[in-house]
Amino acid sequence: MSYPLMAFIAGFFADKNNRPLLALGLFFGFAVCLAIGMLQFALILGHDLQTAFLLAVAPFIPVEALKMAAVFITAPIIRNLYNTRR
Repeated sequence: MSYPLMAFIAGFFADKNNRPLLALGLFFGFAVCLAIGMLQFALILGHDLQTAFLLAVAPFIPVEALKMAAVFITAPIIRNLYNTRR
């Protein structure tokens, strides 16, 4: 459920062709995705939010940070390639 919302947030900010806004959109999209996942984890398994964060969010932060960095680097390149081929 959170992926479409994350994609919308990141895409909305990325569409502005502004690197600081892209970084902000990636961060907020990532935060929304993990927050929704954490809440779902806590509600379904009956854990408190601290335990849900430690079990369902914290392990994914390093990998997600690497993915955000990859998108931050490649998104402008892909946009430029797309715009020159139109």
